[in-house]
Amino acid sequence: MKGSGVFSTGTLVLALVCIVFVALLAWFVGSTPQYKLSTEPVDQRALDELLKKDIREFGGLAAYDRLGVAVSGMPEDIQHGYAHAFGHALYTTLGESGISVCDGRFNLGCFHQFLGDAIGDLGTDAIGRLYKECGAVIGSEETCQHGLGHGIVSGVGYSEDDLKHALDLCGDATNENTYAGCFGGAFMEYNIRTIANAEGIMGSRVVENGDMYAPCNKLPAD
Repeated sequence: MKGSGVFSTGTLVLALVCIVFVALLAWFVGSTPQYKLSTEPVDQRALDELLKKDIREFGGLAAYDRLGVAVSGMPEDIQHGYAHAFGHALYTTLGESGISVCDGRFNLGCFHQFLGDAIGDLGTDAIGRLYKECGAVIGSEETCQHGLGHGIVSGVGYSEDDLKHALDLCGDATNENTYAGCFGGAFMEYNIRTIANAEGIMGSRVVENGDMYAPCNKLPAD
């Protein structure tokens, strides 16, 4: 009986080892390999589908890390652009809860796009809540101000009247004293349209009648 018991225990241990090995092998074989990205222009729709698939398969945080691997060594502006694309896929896939995935990498491109999509979807009443959620993740509300400016313009629109409204919303939400934060983000998005570009609407604002100072010279003095 003693020998039978030893044999039985050994068999059980061996069986457990085999099960673990098979499970690990199945996970390895079935897992999606690390994708690669190009520094050349890409199909935005195909990129969006790739990133959403990665988020669904690995979860937001792991998918964001995989993006970091894919853009490693690329110029900062290209990394920033890909982070915008990720922020768009993140909000589309996870909704508002996905804000905890973004961080300070890639010049806050993930936050810029995520906030823009969220404000466009949830409306301007969500600005204060999103601003606080961003600050809780980053650890500093000041760091979120610039991205918030991008997001507000994307959410309310790109006309000159929309810009004025966005600047008012920036002041109400942040109470900041500088122009580099929410206000700077609003002007940047109005002119360069980084969020719109990540959604496949390419192109910066066209300079009209050679007026390089517009719209600043048409806005209220404050």
